[in-house]
Amino acid sequence: MWSRSYGIRLLCTWLGPGTQWLDDAASPVSDPAQLPADAPPSGQAAPFDLVLLKGGLWQGNTGRGAIHRSPDPAGAARCLVALDALWD
Repeated sequence: MWSRSYGIRLLCTWLGPGTQWLDDAASPVSDPAQLPADAPPSGQAAPFDLVLLKGGLWQGNTGRGAIHRSPDPAGAARCLVALDALWD
């Protein structure tokens, strides 16, 4: 499922397929929940790439956060590290 409800997120896939994202221009809808699960991604990270994504909760970025998802590992194992920043 596509997501963008975060402030800022760091992702790194240690095993399996990397995180996929969708460029703003490629998104036909403003709500990621309305995107079909099989929508083709604009890009995909390689294993061990560090991906830093600004979300819709980032100051001044309401409704414009990076849209991303975990790809289907097709039966293979996948290990992902995700860190979200916390602030008041």
